[in-house]
Amino acid sequence: MKKDDKKNILSIIVITLLVGSLVYGISVSSRSSSIKELPSIYVPGTYGTINDFDDYFKIARIEQDGILKINIDENNNVVESQKVSLKPSEIKNIVIAFSDADDDIDSMLRQSKYLQTAFEYLEKKYNISNVNFIGHSNGPVALTSYFTQVKPIKYFNINKIVAIAAPYNDISYANANDTKDSDYLKAWKKNISGIPQNVQLYNLYGNVNGGKNDTIVTLATIKKSEQLYPKNNIHYKEFKGNENEVGHVQLLVNKKVVNYAESLVR
Repeated sequence: MKKDDKKNILSIIVITLLVGSLVYGISVSSRSSSIKELPSIYVPGTYGTINDFDDYFKIARIEQDGILKINIDENNNVVESQKVSLKPSEIKNIVIAFSDADDDIDSMLRQSKYLQTAFEYLEKKYNISNVNFIGHSNGPVALTSYFTQVKPIKYFNINKIVAIAAPYNDISYANANDTKDSDYLKAWKKNISGIPQNVQLYNLYGNVNGGKNDTIVTLATIKKSEQLYPKNNIHYKEFKGNENEVGHVQLLVNKKVVNYAESLVR
């Protein structure tokens, strides 16, 4: 083979590799961008308010004026407690809270309907129907209730659920040796077909001083999620420390927890 021919072949190989790398890079970048563009919905837990995530947002460096905050009152009406001047396509952070934020099973059922109202509102007014979900404590519990207790014509599309200290078997069944099902769990298991099969569930939880609990929610009740969601889609992340670092309330303002939660949806 002539020397010039070898050079030409080598040049073609190099160019092919460069073009291939560029195309692959664009493809990966496009996929990453589409994931980043999804809005995130934040839902607090028991007795939570629309301001419960404020310190979380500070840690995550999410500007307050870009957060849409809506509250569902006890009559199932939507109140925009904090509006934004952004275009619908630019809204990436939404807080949903409930005036009725108790933790009994009847309240959970009502909260699942409140969520449905909020979802329908977001879709109708802002054309938002494809999101990630970040909830603390009973926030993901209300979402689980929505999946199993509400039968909408069209389900809101939740891609990822980041559940921070979510007690799927209630806190009254929190002992590690207690295998009984709570009223919540019994009701959900009857309608398990409502749980999305593609949703990815990330359970973030605190381990205070090696006790496998955050002083309120135990790993045992968090593990009950495996009886509801597709087991292969469930992921766990433990955060160790003392009560001031990984206690139930403190988890929501723990920098490691916040940064990890945001890394899953951004």
